[in-house]
Amino acid sequence: MKGSVMTIVAVAGFLLAPAQADTLYRGSLDPSFDHINTTTFNIDLALVPDDGIFSLAVQPGTNTLFGVTDEVGGDGLVTIDPATGAMTFVVQMLDPGDPFPYFSNITFMPDGSLYTIATPDCGWTPGAILQVDMGTGVLTDTGLTYGGFGAQALEFNPDDGLFYHFYNDAGGGTGATFLDTVDPVTGTVTPITVSGYDLNAVNGLVYAGDGKFYAYDNTVGDLLEITTGGEVTLLYAYGVGGTFMGHGLALETYIPEPTTLSLVALGGLVALRRRR
Repeated sequence: MKGSVMTIVAVAGFLLAPAQADTLYRGSLDPSFDHINTTTFNIDLALVPDDGIFSLAVQPGTNTLFGVTDEVGGDGLVTIDPATGAMTFVVQMLDPGDPFPYFSNITFMPDGSLYTIATPDCGWTPGAILQVDMGTGVLTDTGLTYGGFGAQALEFNPDDGLFYHFYNDAGGGTGATFLDTVDPVTGTVTPITVSGYDLNAVNGLVYAGDGKFYAYDNTVGDLLEITTGGEVTLLYAYGVGGTFMGHGLALETYIPEPTTLSLVALGGLVALRRRR
């Protein structure tokens, strides 16, 4: 593994505003890009974007919507105009081990830095959390978490300072589904028991505040709410029809709660040395 250092910088303004997000974005490989009302969970707006969408995430600070598209093999990082679905190419994520890598999930840290998680369909060990250089597309292994096969999903929770990681123990989104947390500072991986719903393959995952996530069960087309303790509630069953392969979820704004961010010292740096 590489021996460089990941730095995480806290930005004071993110800690002073209340969390808020009214529209849930969902991207699929159809291609489709939907606006979902978070009160009724009806689709308020259905758009056809320029390409299929593997993942979505809103960058804190800029509130810019980013996505991973079907570019090359699923590694094209783009910005997306939420009003139209139009995409602007940013960079191709580069994998030295595979010319056609496939990354199904991206997530941002509060300082605006971008991370993705490796699937079995790329040159990295499945479950590896990788930092993305948004200028060059170069990926750097953080040394955090390895494991799982298909249906990898990753989301950072700014309230407790942990990554949440879903994965399946068999390829292609089959087999049992597992959830764990990963501490970016210590590297500690903690399993979480999932209850209340028989998960199939979680691909879309976004933190909604108050200790809850929205998740998308790709194989059956179900929108779910999942607590940090692993309790799952079915919110809406869309079915697999035109929304099959619904990988990406994002909320229209990213504003952490003002209370925590446990891994970040305000105005300072916390450094994590990657494992070799």
